[in-house]
Amino acid sequence: MNPAVDISWLALVFGFFTLLVPIYFFTRYETGLTKDTIISFSRMALQLLAVGFLLKLVFHWNSIAINLVWVLIMLIAASMTIAKRSNLKREYLLKPILLSLLANFVFNTSIFAFVLVGYKDYVTAQYLIPLSGMIIGNSISSSVIGIRSFYNYFKINEDLYKYFLMTGAGKKEAIRLFLSDALRDAFTPMIASTSVIGLIWLPGMMTGQILGGASPIIAIKYQILLMTAIFVGGVINVVLVIKLSLNSSFDELDNLKKEIYIKSK
Repeated sequence: MNPAVDISWLALVFGFFTLLVPIYFFTRYETGLTKDTIISFSRMALQLLAVGFLLKLVFHWNSIAINLVWVLIMLIAASMTIAKRSNLKREYLLKPILLSLLANFVFNTSIFAFVLVGYKDYVTAQYLIPLSGMIIGNSISSSVIGIRSFYNYFKINEDLYKYFLMTGAGKKEAIRLFLSDALRDAFTPMIASTSVIGLIWLPGMMTGQILGGASPIIAIKYQILLMTAIFVGGVINVVLVIKLSLNSSFDELDNLKKEIYIKSK
């Protein structure tokens, strides 16, 4: 396989300016998305460039302590993002989210270490940081959907929950229906998209490895493991967040605290 072809800075700028096409249509049809698009993609480019130069140093140092600190920063940033987008008050969810992401990270990176590179090398920056970033980052969307769905279903069907309690069910048993609905909402799209990988679309990691010169078979092996890890980690995340948040979001009489919800403006 040929090595990856570098992209010149001029070519990168040219590719970036193709955004003028959607910006033109957004402006012409008054969608209100022009400003958000410019800000979003500008932030994306600046953040990635900054991280790229920083990662170059981190890869050069390859210190276990620095690598783990980097992962910890990713865990905290992801936790705050999930808590914010869940439309629930952060003080009730931040700790459960952080703990669930940590469990997801430990479980999945341990599996990858065993299957992929061996326990001796998996804490190196080359493996630990990219794999952790993909696993943690891809847990955000499903976690937000799952948490939102659970607490929204609960808010709408609180009388049903109380009925379950009155008929002798415990709190954990009474919430089973709402947890089932939340898992269905969070993972039905992922299951549907996963079923057509390779048939309709090729995922980013696999495409990137092939463009970088890796054998398609090697790229496929990585992609299968990664998609499995993302899915498993996402389910672990949603279930653990909801289970761990029960202690802080319910009172001693097993009633949901109304103040957990952020009031709509």
